[in-house]
Amino acid sequence: MLPWAAAAGLLASGAAFKLITRSTSDRKNQDEILDEYRSLFNVPKDKLEDLKATMLTEMDLGLHGKKGGLMMLPSYVDILPTGNEQGEFYGLDLGGTNLRVLWVRLGAEKGTIEAQDVSEWPIPEECYDSDNRRLLKWVAERTEEVINRHRHGHQESNNEETSHHHQESNNKDSSSTATSTENNNITNSSSCQNGQSTEFKPIIGFCFSFACEQTSLGDGKLLLWTKSFRGTGLIGEDVVSVLKSAFAARGIDAQIPALMNDTVATLIALKYAEPSTQVGIILGTGTNCAYLEKTERIAKLPRAAKGAGASRAYGPLMVINTEWGDLDNAGNALPRCEEDLWVDFSSANPGHGLFEKLIAGLYMGEVARRIVLKLAEITGLFGGFGTSSHGIGSLLATEGSFGSASLAAVDQDTSKNLETTATTLQNAFGLKKKPSKRECEVVKEICGLVSKRSARLCAAAIAAIVERCSESSTSAAADANTTTTTDNSEAPAPFVIAVDGSVFSKYPAYQVKLKDALVELLGSARAEAVQLKLVDGGSVAGAAYLAAAAANSSEKLE
Repeated sequence: MLPWAAAAGLLASGAAFKLITRSTSDRKNQDEILDEYRSLFNVPKDKLEDLKATMLTEMDLGLHGKKGGLMMLPSYVDILPTGNEQGEFYGLDLGGTNLRVLWVRLGAEKGTIEAQDVSEWPIPEECYDSDNRRLLKWVAERTEEVINRHRHGHQESNNEETSHHHQESNNKDSSSTATSTENNNITNSSSCQNGQSTEFKPIIGFCFSFACEQTSLGDGKLLLWTKSFRGTGLIGEDVVSVLKSAFAARGIDAQIPALMNDTVATLIALKYAEPSTQVGIILGTGTNCAYLEKTERIAKLPRAAKGAGASRAYGPLMVINTEWGDLDNAGNALPRCEEDLWVDFSSANPGHGLFEKLIAGLYMGEVARRIVLKLAEITGLFGGFGTSSHGIGSLLATEGSFGSASLAAVDQDTSKNLETTATTLQNAFGLKKKPSKRECEVVKEICGLVSKRSARLCAAAIAAIVERCSESSTSAAADANTTTTTDNSEAPAPFVIAVDGSVFSKYPAYQVKLKDALVELLGSARAEAVQLKLVDGGSVAGAAYLAAAAANSSEKLE
């Protein structure tokens, strides 16, 4: 049965979706039904071009603050790392389940890291209740552990990462000698004089993956909690000020010059070593994109940036958080089917994030499961839903029983007779009988189609970003002070995109589909110039690098 309330709303708004015909009196065979999904999910080039055009339009509307556009949130990140930053810095990455803290020492040679140390903790259950205001106090406590390790010179110069889960805070020896990093342009710790430690001000970048309203690089008022957080604590407050107060309560004068989300941080993480990086993309459980835009083209920006207690001129470029998950929320250019309607209707935000729900890892497996369920009901796949031949029923009909990790495993299965697929399906759906090779082939094709649609739609959005950046003259060639030739005999300048997220990092077949679609949209030469580079867990590093860039800029820390 269709979620008719959702369908009625979508039809009333003019949104488009494809209802794959189903009939219990005249049962279609599997190939006939699959043909309809093949037609819809193998999104043709002209439909991708339509989506690309829609994105360019919605980007422009958003930059002008007009209705019908993407959010296009200014990040106020107009101070960018060059690779010349030196010194010791900290990055905090607070997500939905874990806190990561990075200490890093940036070396004198351009783009070098002399040493780093990453610590990670799961967020305690009590901190998910925002009303008790424990979360940022806990963040300060855990960060202090890392600060104490390095202000006292306990960390050896190596690049190993360590994890600390629920480690108790150690506040001893708070007056011990603080060491300064050699050859630093910025010194944030001083040597001991007459038995007393001079002022210590750790420089920290804060990656906070929740919606905030920013008016400068170093502040942000929390708009709402998402993920598993509950309550109204901190909503409407500047999270940077609250975190600084939590540090101050522990005797730490923390300098937090940069606040950002994970997409912005991913871009910055790669840009430190590769200044030509123009875009950051998250492609995992969810999806989003940030890119460099000319500040003169961001019509909704205030006239001047805030900093050091006064207004200052913006830099020539600023990172824009597109929030592209809401692309084409009218649904006019998206190839949607009945299963997508179900996924949207059962989500936490029905009617929103329609683009994200077609491409992100949180949803791909569920779409595939619902298609498999339909084939079981209509064509007798696995002996037919509700029969006892395979013992199927509750698990196949259970939302979330077939995740995107399972989808990827099936899609990439090269084992003899698809043994991996058979095992995956038995585990996911609780089948008592091993599925036949033909049944495995059908499910494998479904998984491939769902991921192919995702990759092709993502490629259309990336193609729009590439075109927008080329129009804005913020390409790698412009950054390198070179010119991009229109002579087809010369290769286009590299266009570097930082990517993080499990769909990209753990699903090689997806990467192939994405790159194939980019070739189709951009042409082989231009697509070859688009370099998708994995930045695994890069948000915490991006936070530290952006703090370094802010500290090394002409803008003084407060």
